[in-house]
Amino acid sequence: MAAETAPPASERRIAQRLKPALGTVCRIETDDAKPRVGLVWNISLTGISLLLGQPPKAKDILAGELALDDGKTAMPVIFSVIHVKPTPTGDYLVGAQFLRELTVKELGQFLDPTTQS
Repeated sequence: MAAETAPPASERRIAQRLKPALGTVCRIETDDAKPRVGLVWNISLTGISLLLGQPPKAKDILAGELALDDGKTAMPVIFSVIHVKPTPTGDYLVGAQFLRELTVKELGQFLDPTTQS
């Protein structure tokens, strides 16, 4: 991973956002048997940005798993929704903070290998 620099004062995030590996999704647990699946837009040690078809509410605490489409790589996560913004396509961009910061090793398995140094 590239060296992290301090974010500008106007930036809320405390960790650098990175490009996920192609096919990285987050399967979010729901009350029914069918999980919601969000495309991971970017990811960091402390949070995630997802593209979802159905919006959660800000401050919701959600559980699920980060997964790659290889069918082998998956990891449980719990996160708090920070913001939800509609997109022109009718989907929603969701920013969330992990309740437990990821380790560098955990994060690394979900990063685009072409952007790692």
